[in-house]
Amino acid sequence: MKNGKAKGSGFERLVAKAFSDVFGVEFRRTPMSGGWSHDNPQVAGDLVCMDPTFDFPFCIECKNSEGWKLESLFTDNHKWFDDWWKQLIRECPVGKAGILVFTRNRAPVFAAASDHMHYSCQRIIVPGAWWIYIYEFNLFMDCLRHDESVVKRTI
Repeated sequence: MKNGKAKGSGFERLVAKAFSDVFGVEFRRTPMSGGWSHDNPQVAGDLVCMDPTFDFPFCIECKNSEGWKLESLFTDNHKWFDDWWKQLIRECPVGKAGILVFTRNRAPVFAAASDHMHYSCQRIIVPGAWWIYIYEFNLFMDCLRHDESVVKRTI
């Protein structure tokens, strides 16, 4: 069985590869999995774009954790999601949109994005303090792949 750090690192590499495939530029785990961003304001979240000419408009936070169920978002038992979303908002620089990518063992991967970033593919809308759209990750990445305002951004 993997320890938590190895499990999280492996998931971050998987998500980095998916973003690399969609955007055609290399993404890597942020050194120290986001901890480096406190010393470097140019880096935020769990993934970093390695191409300085690509204007990556997102801050990505990855969570591979047990103890949550998606249906709990429709009850009062969703502190897990609130905590993850608050962390993303704290780390997300001004001018970037936050994306939370999350999963657990034997569960699909999901992507959560704020209400200003919504696509017509199948999604769950979570009202509350924030309006958040939750997508199955592969559908979300397909939407990004076809969004020319996102894919063709260069400095």
